[in-house]
Amino acid sequence: MKSSVCLQLSLSLLLISIVALSPSQIQAENSKTLTVLDLRQSLEKDFSGSNAYDAAKAVGALQGIVNREEPRLYVIYLPNRMALERGFAIKQPCQDLFWFDWLREEGRMLAEYNIHETTDVWEAIERFQDDLAGLAVWDEEVPATSNVASTIAGAENLLPVRGNEEEGSFLSELRRRFPNLRTEVDLRGRFTGQGKIPDTDLDSTGSRKCDAYLWTVENYLKTGKCGSTHLAYYIDGIDWQKISPDAPKYVDYGNLGLFNADYWISKRAFFFDLSPWTDVAATDEPEQPVGTDGRTLRTILSEANEVNDYDSVITCGGFVPWWIKYTNFRFTKSTPVRTHHEPVETEWHFSDLLSAYNTVMDADAAGLIGMANASVFQHHPLRKHYEQNPAPEPVDYDPDTTYIQFAMLDYDSAAWLSQAFPFIWEDPKRGELPLHWGINPILADRVPMIFDSILTTLSPNDRIGAD
Repeated sequence: MKSSVCLQLSLSLLLISIVALSPSQIQAENSKTLTVLDLRQSLEKDFSGSNAYDAAKAVGALQGIVNREEPRLYVIYLPNRMALERGFAIKQPCQDLFWFDWLREEGRMLAEYNIHETTDVWEAIERFQDDLAGLAVWDEEVPATSNVASTIAGAENLLPVRGNEEEGSFLSELRRRFPNLRTEVDLRGRFTGQGKIPDTDLDSTGSRKCDAYLWTVENYLKTGKCGSTHLAYYIDGIDWQKISPDAPKYVDYGNLGLFNADYWISKRAFFFDLSPWTDVAATDEPEQPVGTDGRTLRTILSEANEVNDYDSVITCGGFVPWWIKYTNFRFTKSTPVRTHHEPVETEWHFSDLLSAYNTVMDADAAGLIGMANASVFQHHPLRKHYEQNPAPEPVDYDPDTTYIQFAMLDYDSAAWLSQAFPFIWEDPKRGELPLHWGINPILADRVPMIFDSILTTLSPNDRIGAD
């Protein structure tokens, strides 16, 4: 009898405890939290000069590390430059906020997430410091090491930081706030362009930047520490004014590609910034032996295929930084010309080179490079199958008729597509005219939500092809 009473009492207490939870409490316990870091005001307010660059680079890497398995950190910063600079009407001028609001709508990927908002970079690092294994410190004297540090960030979950120890620097403040984040890889002073490449049996190429990349090939690509199916071609940590005095100042964080890094770091990509040409020295290191950049790039592509047993298509994000390096483009007539190769010529040459090495391109190119949060977007589900519109009925050719085809092209980059979608695809007049949309199919990996939306909202006049 006593045990029966105890059992009834226990069941009653259990029932009370269950009833006491409100629906919102139950939802909160079952849902996940997404930290939203809004840098639109705080990046330039809290940091200045190279510190702002370092903060942006750290945030991009942090995102890539913590979002690898699921969405945990979202950044709001970049404007929709495609719309704003070309005078298109757009309801939301911040592309990061547009996609955040879009993904928060009922039934979409982030709809059920709890949101923690902050404008503080340090708070974001603190929230995820347990995901970090330490720091990878790069050498300002060898700007290529900034890309090496990004490769290491993806391989070893390290935060890439400029090696400036001065009081007030980003690194010194990071050390003060997070003494547990110790330097695990220090790239300072390692690459001299002489003797042997450190930790290898390879002779120096005579180029500090190329030695740094070949060191990364030997210690990370060949060993499998970094990925071999993803490459990231983004401009390194060079001071633009050193190689082009008339170039814009170091404030264009979108065209630096710093926020793009999150996706590639989540994929453990190999980062590089090298000229594809072998008949000239790279314009950012004119003292190197002629063609060293181009030969080093070919080594990276070859070794990636070797690791893959020549059985995987490689994706390369980013593009030749033609406006600042490797071409004869000049901001003004006083800008020095260090090569005879033209921008478009260099673009085609780089594209040919990738094709020869089983590599496709997600071509974030100048002017519209900036794209954050792809490490979040990559988790958006795609259906196994989508129905295209059927082919239109053929018509008899009339030689007296002028035929016009409207082709909506150049969506060969996730950065470009993510900026075009809000005001071009969602234009209320879409569907009035027959349009052919040329979209790079590999972008489905980086912006799957756009593919899902496009392929489920086709009008009878829309047809999708490859660009």
